[in-house]
Amino acid sequence: MRTRWLAVFCLTITVGLFWDAQTFAGDDSADDRVQRHCFGLIWCVERSADGVSIDGLLWLYSSEERGNYSRLTIRPFYSIEEDPTKNLLRRSILWPLGTYERRGDQVWSHVLPLYWHSEWPGSEWTFVAPLYWKSIHEEDAWYHLFPLFSRHTRGQYYARTFVLGPLLMITRDSRTDLTQWDLFFFIFHSRQDVNSSESWVSPIYWSGKDRASATSYRYVFPLYGSSDSETQHYRFLFPFYGSDVDTEKHTSRLALLGLPPFKGSYGTTTLSLFESATSPDESRHRLFPLYQYRHDLVADETEFDALLLYRHLSTPTRVADRLLPLWDYGSATDGTAWNLSLLGVDTFALYHHRQTEQRTVDRLFPLHDYLRDGAASSLSLLGLAEVALYRQETSPTLFRHRLFPLYQYRHDLVADASLLNVLLVYWQERSPEHAADTLFPLWQYERRNDRDESRFNALGIGRFSLYEHQRETSRTSDRLFPLYRYTSDQDTGEADFSLLWPLVDYKSRHGTVTSASLLWWLISYTHPDADHSAFQVFGGTKMAVIRRVVSPHESLLEINPVISLYRYRSLPEGDTSWDLCYGLIGMDSTRERTRLKLFWISF
Repeated sequence: MRTRWLAVFCLTITVGLFWDAQTFAGDDSADDRVQRHCFGLIWCVERSADGVSIDGLLWLYSSEERGNYSRLTIRPFYSIEEDPTKNLLRRSILWPLGTYERRGDQVWSHVLPLYWHSEWPGSEWTFVAPLYWKSIHEEDAWYHLFPLFSRHTRGQYYARTFVLGPLLMITRDSRTDLTQWDLFFFIFHSRQDVNSSESWVSPIYWSGKDRASATSYRYVFPLYGSSDSETQHYRFLFPFYGSDVDTEKHTSRLALLGLPPFKGSYGTTTLSLFESATSPDESRHRLFPLYQYRHDLVADETEFDALLLYRHLSTPTRVADRLLPLWDYGSATDGTAWNLSLLGVDTFALYHHRQTEQRTVDRLFPLHDYLRDGAASSLSLLGLAEVALYRQETSPTLFRHRLFPLYQYRHDLVADASLLNVLLVYWQERSPEHAADTLFPLWQYERRNDRDESRFNALGIGRFSLYEHQRETSRTSDRLFPLYRYTSDQDTGEADFSLLWPLVDYKSRHGTVTSASLLWWLISYTHPDADHSAFQVFGGTKMAVIRRVVSPHESLLEINPVISLYRYRSLPEGDTSWDLCYGLIGMDSTRERTRLKLFWISF
C-alpha cells in the first residue's frame, strides 16, 4: 500500500516539473527589454538590457551580473558579491559561520565562534576567542594574550607591557626617557625618567629623587628616614634620633629616644624623652620627666618645669612659682593682685590667700574662711563657707550670723525683715507685713499686719495643736481640743459653739438660734428661718421618737412615728387631725365638719 502511494507522489512531482517547464519555456515576455527562459524549477535565466540573472537547482544556485556589479551564490556553501565602482566585496562561506566584507575603506570579517576582525581608517579590532585580542585606535594599540600577556603602545615612543595581569608591568616612554617596573600589584615599584626617579618595596622601603626641585627622600619603615630639599632637611633613626630643619622658616627640631618629629609640623609635641626646638619666636627643650623649659621671645614669657613638681612662670604681667605640694605662689607685676597656697594647690590647700583690688580670700582649713568681695564680706570658723559652725556675713543689703546649733540670725536691710532661730526650737520672724514667734512644741504666734490677721497655737504646730485662737478682719475662732470650739463671722452674723463635741452643739445667726443638739440626735433643734423649725428627741430625722415640725404649710407633732403612738397635724386653713396607735382612735376636724375614727373607721 505504501509503495503505491509513493509511486503516485513521484509521478505527480514529475508531471508538475514538466508542466512548469513547458509553461515557462513557451512564455516569452512581450517587452523586448526583459527576456526570461525557465526549465521548470531546475533552471531559469532572465536577460535584460542591464544584465543577466540565473536561478537554478531549486534556488540553490544563483548568479547575477548588472554592469559592474556581480553576484554568485551556491547555497549554503559559498557566496560572493562584488562592485569595483563602490569598492564593495562581500564573501561568505557556510553562512553565517564565515563572512568577509569590504565596503569602501572599512573591512569586517568573522569566523563564528572563533574569530572577529574589523578595520576602518585609524582603527583596527581583532578577537580570537578566547585568548587573543588586538585593538588599535589612532596611536593607541592594545594587544592581549589572555591571561599571560598584554601590551599597550602609543606610536613609536610609548609602550606598557603586562605579564600575568598586574603581577608584572613594564612601562617605557622615549620622550621622557621613562622606564618603570611594577611587580606584584605595585608592591615592588621602580621608576626613572629624565627629571626624577623613585622606587619602593611596600610597605618597608621608599625612595625618590626630583632633579628639577632638588628634592630627595629615602625611608626604611619604621627604622630610618631621610628627606632633603633646598629649604628643609629631615632625618630619623627610630627610636634613637630624629631631626627636622627648615632653613626658610628658620626652625629646627631635635628628638632623642622616642618618636621622631612630624615633618613640617613645628607646633606639635613629639613623644620622646628629649626634645629641643628653636624658631624666631621661641626656644624650648625638655628631658622627660626631669625638666621642661620654654622661652617665648615674642610674648617675653619664660616657663620652667622640673620633675612634674616644680613650676616657674614669668611674663610681663605675672609671676608664678609652685613646688607641689608645699607652696603655690603667684602675683601680678604691678602689685595689684597676689595669691599664696601652702600644703596644696590653689584653693585645694590647707592655707590659701588670694587678694585683688576688689576681692580677698583667706582660708586656713578647717579653722577659718574669710571672703571679701567689694562691700560684702563673710567669715566662717571651724568649717568652710556655709558648712561651718560659726558664720557671719555682711553686705549693704544683708547682715547674717549663726553659731550651729545654738542660734541663727538674719536681717535683710532692704526689706527690713529679720529671722532668729535658737536651738532649732525657737523661731522669730519680723517684717513690716509679718511677725511670727514659735517655741516648739509649746506655742506658735503669727500676725499679718497688712491684713489685720493673727493666730495663736499652743501645745502643737498649726492645725495640729491642742489650743488655737485665730482672728481675721471679720472672723474669730477659738478652740481647745477636745473641750470646746467657737467660731464667729461678723459679715454673715453666724456663730458656732460646741462643747465636748458631740455632747453639745450650738449655732446661731444674728443672735437667733439656728440649730442646737445634745449628743447628736438625743435632743436636736433646728430653726433655719422664721417660718421653719424642727424639734426631735431620740433621733434627728423623721424616725425620731418625739418630733415637732413647724412650717408655713403645716404644724406636726409625732410620738414614735415607727409605731405611731400619737400624731397631731394642723394646717393654716384651720384643719386639724389627731390619732392614736396608728389611727386606732382619732379625729379629723375641718371648718365644715368633724369626724371621729374608731378602729380605723370614720363616723
